[in-house]
Amino acid sequence: MLMTRGRSHLHWKFEVSSKEDDIGQYNLSNDISRAKLGLLFLVIPITLLIFADFLIFNLTWEFYVLAGMRAGLLVYTFFQILHLKRVRKYATYTKAMFVYALILIASNFIVNSSEPSNFVSQSIIIMLVVFVFYLVIPNKFVYQTILGLIAIISEVIIVLLGTNAQFMDLYPLFLSMLLAFIVAASSSWQLNKHREISFQDINERIKAEAKLDEYSKNLERIVEERTKALRDAERLATIGATAGMVGHDIRNPLQAITGDLYLTKLDLDTLPDDETKRNMQESLEAIEQNIDYIDKIVADLQDYARPIKPIVKKMDLETIIKLLIKANIPKNIQTSYKIDEDAKIINCDYVLLKRILTNLILNAIQAMPEGGKLSINAHKELQNIMIFVQDTGVGIPEDAKPNIFKPMFTTKSKGQGFGLVVVKRLTETLGGNVSFESDFGKGTKFIISLPT
Repeated sequence: MLMTRGRSHLHWKFEVSSKEDDIGQYNLSNDISRAKLGLLFLVIPITLLIFADFLIFNLTWEFYVLAGMRAGLLVYTFFQILHLKRVRKYATYTKAMFVYALILIASNFIVNSSEPSNFVSQSIIIMLVVFVFYLVIPNKFVYQTILGLIAIISEVIIVLLGTNAQFMDLYPLFLSMLLAFIVAASSSWQLNKHREISFQDINERIKAEAKLDEYSKNLERIVEERTKALRDAERLATIGATAGMVGHDIRNPLQAITGDLYLTKLDLDTLPDDETKRNMQESLEAIEQNIDYIDKIVADLQDYARPIKPIVKKMDLETIIKLLIKANIPKNIQTSYKIDEDAKIINCDYVLLKRILTNLILNAIQAMPEGGKLSINAHKELQNIMIFVQDTGVGIPEDAKPNIFKPMFTTKSKGQGFGLVVVKRLTETLGGNVSFESDFGKGTKFIISLPT
């Protein structure tokens, strides 16, 4: 995982890399700036070496050859400085600096081998280069160590092969070079450890800020959801309380209308059979259906809001289902039922079970405006009675499935969105649960599980 600095934020990019690569990528801009300064600093000793070559060889061909090589190194140095401006990856930077250092060491090796008598000054310059690459120009610690060892070994080879001096005579010089190398390496190691610690601190701070940011966003979302839920609960409580208060006031005139409607039907039956009588009968049936619809709305609101205490008794499930599928089923819907022998007797609240099945049957009828098939089946599973109410209607759209048991949610043009909510509440009141399976365009199956 790489972390890079943006204009005002820290950005994360996930890649497979080592910790040292992560740290280097994070510090890349600072490392490049230090590398540029280090390369500019190396221009000074390279230039001074050209002047020293002049003092040794004067204007001879040896001087022009050495000066040409050093001038080429100067040109390559300035090229690297310009190249660093375009570097965007730490791996590119480390390789570029490693190659440059190898070329610098090889160049010095070739040049210095032509004048081994000046090994003291050469050793000082080599150690200066080592210190520059260790402490001024950041790079991977492994690369720095390899370059430092190559520089020192090359200088030792030049001294031993190019002079008649014995190793013991040069022992103080070699020891000084070794100590200088150790000092440079240990300083570089400490610097890298400091960079690692700083990176970890910043990394942990960024993670903590990210977690805090995420927690703040989640907290805002939770507060918003809870506030909305509270408002919905207050609204539904108000609706329930209102329904409870006006329910009786609505039902009293409905009962009076139902009674008058019944008497009107009886009077109508005594009239001769003609077109007028048939039209009046159709009108009375429409009035009766609307009365039932109003009564259902009031019942759903009251059942959703009022406290419910089930009265559990043994009853015949098959008898209840027979009564329901014979009442108010349109002629274009075919009905069927099958109740297993071990599921016929159930311990339940008659009123609540009847309301559950009534709402599911009405829901199925509304899902089949062009007709279809309605089937109710029941069997026993372990200690539960499973009741299946299945239709061949329009089905439930995928985006509506998570919401069908939420109050006041409906996909129909007619309805208040309380029918299935009441089914869920009454089923859970009886100690059971309700679920469904639906294929859009093919139909829906509701599954009621009730304890025996």
